[in-house]
Amino acid sequence: MPHIRRLARKPSTAFAALLLHGRDATAFTHALPLATGRAAFEIGLRALGVRPGARVLLPEYICDVMLVPFQRLNLRPLYYELDDHLSPDWESLEKMLPSAEAAVLLHPFGQPQDSVRFGTCCGQQGVLFVEDNAHGWGAERDGQPLGTFGDMGFASPWKQYAIPHGAFLYLRPDAAFDEALRLCTALSARRVRYVAPFFKSRLRALLTLTPQLRLRYMRPAYLPEVAAASVPEQPQKMSPSVAGWLAQQRPAADAARRRAVYRIWETWTSAAGLRPVFPALHAGAAPLCFPAYAPDRGSRDDWLRWGWLHDMAVHTWPTLPENLRVLSRIMDRWNRLVCFPIHQEVDSHELSHLLHSLTPPC
Repeated sequence: MPHIRRLARKPSTAFAALLLHGRDATAFTHALPLATGRAAFEIGLRALGVRPGARVLLPEYICDVMLVPFQRLNLRPLYYELDDHLSPDWESLEKMLPSAEAAVLLHPFGQPQDSVRFGTCCGQQGVLFVEDNAHGWGAERDGQPLGTFGDMGFASPWKQYAIPHGAFLYLRPDAAFDEALRLCTALSARRVRYVAPFFKSRLRALLTLTPQLRLRYMRPAYLPEVAAASVPEQPQKMSPSVAGWLAQQRPAADAARRRAVYRIWETWTSAAGLRPVFPALHAGAAPLCFPAYAPDRGSRDDWLRWGWLHDMAVHTWPTLPENLRVLSRIMDRWNRLVCFPIHQEVDSHELSHLLHSLTPPC
C-alpha cells in the first residue's frame, strides 16, 4: 500500500533544521541571497540603473506579485504574447522590444526556455535581459544554471523547499553586482517565525489523519488566492538560518527526483484526458509542478475538487494582474490550466501506486 497521505506543493517547513542553522553565516559568492523573487527583481533593476518611468516587457501570463517592484520603482509594464506551451511568441516579442528598456523571460514551472535566442533579441535592440527562474532553482540549459544567462536573473527556492522564504539574485556585470551589494547593506534580514507556523503545521498534519474534519472545516486550497497587497512591501535579505540551510541542499539531484515525479503525473493524467502544457520535459528542468490543460473550465474545476477530496494540492496558476483578466485569450488559458503538485521528497513509485488506486474525475 502507498504511504503517501497528503501531497502538498512543497515539503513542510524544516523548523528543527532551520534552528540548527540559526547562527550560520554561509556566504553565496555567486549570487545575492534575498527574501523573495520580487525583492531580487527590484534590487537587480535598481543596480542596473533602470530609471522611473521605464517600460519593461513581461510575458502576458504571469503572477500579479511581479508588479510589486513596478509600483515601488514607478515602472511601466508592457506584455508580449506567449504560445500555448508558455514559450515566447517571438514575433510579438521582437515587435515590442524597441519600445522597452528591459525584457523578462519566464522559465514557467522550471521548464527551460530558449535563453540564448531571447538574449540575442534583447542584445540587438540594446534591451536589458532579465531571467525569471522563480519556479526552477536547480534547472539548467546546456549545463548552465537558469537565471545566469541574462544581465540579471533570479530564482526562488522557497517555492520548492522546506523554508518560509528565500531567493537568489544573479547579476552579470561586476559593477552591477557591486551596486546590488551596496543596496543590500541597507536591507533588514527577514526573520523566521517558528511558534505559530509550527503549531499550524501540526494541526494540518492532524487533519490529514482525519479527512472528514479536514473536508468540513478547512477552506479548499484551490479557491482563488487573495490578490497582492496594495501597499508594496520593502525588499528584505534572506535570513542567515535559511541561507545556511540552502547551502546544504543539492538542487541538481533534487531536480532529477522532481522530473521523475513529473513523469508519473504526465502518464496518469494523459490517460485521463488531460494535455500536458509542455510537449516534452526538458532534460535540465526542475519542475515546480506538472501543468496540464483540461478541455474546459468545468473539467478543470472537477480536477481541483478531486485534488481537495484526496488531499492533493491540485491548483491553478497564476493569480493574474487585474488588467490581464479582461483578455479572452489569457482567461481561456487560465480557465483550462490545472497544476499537480511535485516535490523532491515524494517517492515516484509510491505516487504511481497511489494514483493507480484512485479514479480520476469523469
